[in-house]
Amino acid sequence: MIRLTDTGFYANMLYYFYPEMLPLSFNIHFMITFGFWFAVIFVNMKEVDDIEHEDIIPIFHNIHAVLNHTISFMILFYQNMVNDYYFGIDSLSNSYVWVYCWLLFIYIPWRVVTGDIVYSVLDTRNSKKSVVFMYFFIHVLLHVSNELGKKTSGILKD
Repeated sequence: MIRLTDTGFYANMLYYFYPEMLPLSFNIHFMITFGFWFAVIFVNMKEVDDIEHEDIIPIFHNIHAVLNHTISFMILFYQNMVNDYYFGIDSLSNSYVWVYCWLLFIYIPWRVVTGDIVYSVLDTRNSKKSVVFMYFFIHVLLHVSNELGKKTSGILKD
C-alpha cells in the first residue's frame, strides 16, 4: 500500500462509512485519476516494478490499471451530482493534508528504506524538473477538483 492510488481505497472506505466525507474522497480520486493519466500520457510515466511471470497476463494488468484509475472517481462524481455536498476550504485543506501525510509518512520513508522510486516521474536521478512539475501539478489538480466538486454538487438532484 505504498502508492498514492492505494490510499484511494481508504478514501472510499471513509466515504462509505461517512458519506459526508465525499468531498475529500472526490478530491483524492480526482487527483489520482487525472494525475495518473496526465503522467502516463504527457510525462511518459512508466511502471517501475512490472513483474515478468508466465502466470501474469499483461492485458489484464493494464485493464486493472485503467479501472483502478477511473471507476472510483466516476462513481464519486455521479454521487456528487445527485446529492448536495459542501466543497469549501475544509475539503481542500483536508485533501492537501491527505497528500502530504502520504508523502511524509509513507512515500519518503519507503523510498529512503528501500530505494524504490514507485513512480518513474518522481525519479530525481533523471530529472528534477519533472518532480517539481508534478509537485505543483498535484496542487493545481486538487484546487481544480475542489472547484469542480463545488460547481457540480447536486446539479442532477430532483
